[in-house]
Amino acid sequence: MAQLPLALALKDHASFETFVAGSNATAVEHVRSVVHGGRDTVWLWGGEGAGKTHLLQAACREAAASGRRAMYVALPAASPEILSDLEHVDVLAIDDLHAVAGDLTWEQALFVILNMMLTQLIIEPITQLSDLADHMSKGRADVPELQTKGRDEVAQLGQAFNRMRRSLQKAISLIDKE
Repeated sequence: MAQLPLALALKDHASFETFVAGSNATAVEHVRSVVHGGRDTVWLWGGEGAGKTHLLQAACREAAASGRRAMYVALPAASPEILSDLEHVDVLAIDDLHAVAGDLTWEQALFVILNMMLTQLIIEPITQLSDLADHMSKGRADVPELQTKGRDEVAQLGQAFNRMRRSLQKAISLIDKE
């Protein structure tokens, strides 16, 4: 089991198996898919007692059990520095975000995380796609497939690019045979 980078024990009962999803079953399955490597960000909200903490801790527990590095942070924690050096964390669960609303130091630390997520989830894949499309526009059809994860719009764009790439390679192959 991967070690949690934060010395905060998860509640023993916090697991997907003990979570009563009710009408939120689809959302729970989406959280579970992210835990297992889906490329996405999940925001949970709801009233007190809705199970947000349980679900976040269940996500971290299952991520760690599957060998991923997970970090659960219940706010307000001691210091915003707890959110630094997250490049080696696969699953980050931040609970009780409302507890630090209006605290400039915490908001800046959370903004850094948001920028990091945007870079990883949107900017880097779009830049890679742009580079591959540029190579193809110069006649190089031998570019590699774009690795896609998830079901979001960026993943759909990558999948469409891969279909276009395969179609172009097939067309070039047919022309070369003539």
